[in-house]
Amino acid sequence: MTGIDPTHSPAMRDLLIRIAASRMALKESRKTLDQAREDFAELTRQVRPLGDPVLTEAGEALATAPNDKRLIPFREFTDGLISLAQKHSPEDAERARLMGMVDQASKTMSKAQEARQYELCALLRMNTLAREAEALYALERKQGGGIH
Repeated sequence: MTGIDPTHSPAMRDLLIRIAASRMALKESRKTLDQAREDFAELTRQVRPLGDPVLTEAGEALATAPNDKRLIPFREFTDGLISLAQKHSPEDAERARLMGMVDQASKTMSKAQEARQYELCALLRMNTLAREAEALYALERKQGGGIH
């Protein structure tokens, strides 16, 4: 079933509209997840000049990890940044810069986790609505079809 045509019943039209809304929500959540991936890649580019291969590797893993596998690379990345920051005195601008990167990574991770939850909800909602539409379609065909 693609699109809405005049032969669809009002109930089927409602389901198709709800499926379309769920698709839009899914698209938005994936767009946010892609933006988070880009933000993590940018943070990785910023830490590369620091010369810490473990931190760079953790950043690359964070930027390329699947959406549901980011927690461990995130922890390694932020722990590495904090460790580097602690090597500087509290008044040092480099320490503030590194802690700012930790804050930025934390905010990005929070947005990514929220978008992942929305993505999963949209997928579940679409699956449920698709099953409802299939059942309604079968019922309507059995009873002679939508609107005549």
